[in-house]
Amino acid sequence: MEPNMPDLYAQGTLHEIRYEYSAGDMVYRTAFLADVTAQEIVEAEYWPEEYTTEPERIEHQPITAEQWAQIVRSVNQLRQFMVVQEESGQDRDDWEDLIVLDGGDYENLYLTMEMDGKTETYSCRIPQDRRFTTLRTILRELAEPKGREIIWYDAPEIAGIWFHNNSKDYSYQVTKFESDETYILRAYWVENGQKQSLRSNLTDEDWKSVQAFCNDQHMMDLPKEPRAEIGGTLYLSDGRQYAYKADAETAETCRAFFMDLTKRIQSR
Repeated sequence: MEPNMPDLYAQGTLHEIRYEYSAGDMVYRTAFLADVTAQEIVEAEYWPEEYTTEPERIEHQPITAEQWAQIVRSVNQLRQFMVVQEESGQDRDDWEDLIVLDGGDYENLYLTMEMDGKTETYSCRIPQDRRFTTLRTILRELAEPKGREIIWYDAPEIAGIWFHNNSKDYSYQVTKFESDETYILRAYWVENGQKQSLRSNLTDEDWKSVQAFCNDQHMMDLPKEPRAEIGGTLYLSDGRQYAYKADAETAETCRAFFMDLTKRIQSR
């Protein structure tokens, strides 16, 4: 969540969801719209899987409690990632004037939430999490039932880390790529004025200690920044990876942990 934003996603009740998507003119027949409440599909517009020259449109089609529960479950999994980017400034009545057409590419998500008796609609950033594909599939299946498989992904976990401090000339990487049988530590540091290095396979217990350390230090909450002087790369279990930046205190904590890990492996 952004600083000073109300904790809508932790405590608020979802009343309505509106999702709009198009890959633009270069990818024909991609436009999709679904606006859904607990009672009905307020409106939906989509290109059917079978070829047609016009999109299909649905208005005020009832849904079941089980169908709405699927949407709520999916949104609940993503609440902490759905950062409010701005208040939409639109009343629901204004949405009736919108028509989904192929044009420039866009992807918009609006959540109407109720908390403490107040209901507001918020425009949210699309979370970069594969669990959002579950929500998209649910909405698509709701609009055009085809028996699509709904895959419920686990929350992404830290599956590897690279940490470095360029000014202090050290780096530590613990990763397991497809060609690796186990996690591998690659360590580079300076000791007594001499450059040192170590490459070693890790045990499962070693990796669990690294993963626990990263979780305890809330490494996934560090700001994203490529080419940071102090920072590195986090590798996630869903296949994503991104660069992050660390402050001096975090850097020292990480250096001490990885140096201790390196020394313990050297002494075996």
